[in-house]
Amino acid sequence: MSDYDETSYHPFRLATLADLAKRFTLNTIRKKNILEVYGYASGPVDITWGPEGDTVPVDRMVDLAVLLEPVSWPRLVGHIMKPAFREDQFDYEMQTHCEMMTSMFSKLDVTHWKSYYERLCLLASESDDNIKLYVLLRLSSWSQRERLKGRLGGALWIRHIAEVIRRGFERFRGVQWHEEDNALGMWYESGRKITYGSPRPFDDPLRAQPYVAHEFGLLRGSAVRWYLEGDSEYAAVAELVPDRDRYGIELVNLRGEIAGDRSNAALKLRSLLKEDKRLKRFSMISFDGDVPNNIKIIRRLIEEDLVVGTVNCHSPDFEFANFSIEELQAAAARIADSQCEKGDDVLKANWSHIRKAKDLADAYSELTHGTLKGAAWGTELARLANSAPHKPGTNELRLIVQQVATAEQMRLYHYDMMLNLRMIDARSFSSIERPHKHPLQPEIV
Repeated sequence: MSDYDETSYHPFRLATLADLAKRFTLNTIRKKNILEVYGYASGPVDITWGPEGDTVPVDRMVDLAVLLEPVSWPRLVGHIMKPAFREDQFDYEMQTHCEMMTSMFSKLDVTHWKSYYERLCLLASESDDNIKLYVLLRLSSWSQRERLKGRLGGALWIRHIAEVIRRGFERFRGVQWHEEDNALGMWYESGRKITYGSPRPFDDPLRAQPYVAHEFGLLRGSAVRWYLEGDSEYAAVAELVPDRDRYGIELVNLRGEIAGDRSNAALKLRSLLKEDKRLKRFSMISFDGDVPNNIKIIRRLIEEDLVVGTVNCHSPDFEFANFSIEELQAAAARIADSQCEKGDDVLKANWSHIRKAKDLADAYSELTHGTLKGAAWGTELARLANSAPHKPGTNELRLIVQQVATAEQMRLYHYDMMLNLRMIDARSFSSIERPHKHPLQPEIV
């Protein structure tokens, strides 16, 4: 520890330095300080010897962590290093080491060492108390963690040392302590499950990683899959949300086959919804309410509890649920100008009695011999909604504008909270509170 001391120290001795820093300024730490505090300068001691209770030195805790490193450290870094061409010898030495550790652990006081473990975690918090950031770092790759410096890096190492000890007691004494971000057990177990997907995220990293990524806004892939009935609706939403990747929105064109026998569309939709639930991805379904079989099939899927998200039934259809006949006629005229230069004829036609998209399409076809279906029609309607998001003469947003806003916000919602607290009403298609008790209701543990 002097300016000329070339002694090599185990990285876990960082905890010793952190403890000493509380007692002395760093530039005055010398070997005599360590001797005064710990009674020795370096090297292992019999960790079963010494004062009981809270007075055991931090360096004694580090001694145990050093002995446990071969056993516990691979769980923290995700790999184990073995010497080439000597694997049998390595396995034999590891087995011998574990037998020695089993014997030694049988003599340790679990209650005292649990308090020592908590002291290490508190020591880490004194260096850096960003607990959720530690969870993010702990679930990241070791190649990123080992590069950390400063107070944050020091706190991470101390918590890693504590975890090495915790895992040692789990293996050799069969006890389970709270994880390092929750050493004193201040969290409800159910709260950790809601936040991290597991009450013990460090024991179940693959399950916890997407939850933590979502918590920090780092989730990749689609957060919501939006099922749209046909080409027009698909083109409209694609126009309204050109940067869907930014919001994690995936669009699926059902091509008007929800209630049809073609391609077993209903079975495919059921399969896709099951996949959404498996991947914890929200589902949005938009369909026209003027087809009775559409309603029947969607209600059946809701009753099977396959939809976690929203269901939008356009009454009577997409066009008239969002636009007035005057707006639709003006949009149809613009389409006619691009197709056959009959826009003026469309504007002069008396279509005030029309109330359904099918009747509108028939009237347009009879007048122009063209079609109001497909991508061009959907894009035109989207541009209309973009330029005038509110319904004429009101402050009410058009349904499609509301639905786009919902889809863009879905990435911010907590999937398990939505799954357990909300459900879709099969009659009204609105989101309602689940009638049963939330299975993740906090309980004292």
